Amino acid sequence: MVDSVPIFVKRIYERVEAADGKRILVDRLWPRGLKKEDAKIDEWIKDIAPSDQLRYNNAVALKEFLEKKQYL
Repeated sequence: MVDSVPIFVKRIYERVEAADGKRILVDRLWPRGLKKEDAKIDEWIKDIAPSDQLRYNNAVALKEFLEKKQYL
């Protein structure tokens, strides 16, 4: 049996801590205002990040939801 390894999600802008373990950035775009040498990441995996179309669709759906919520 393989030992399970916990996975934690953390924003790239949060402070780096020793307990973070291996830090992997999963995003197609580099975060604004952050220098690559300051990011302290072990890997940047662009290929598994949400597509541009999915990101757009989620933004549109959120906007529509917030507009409808005003009338509830």
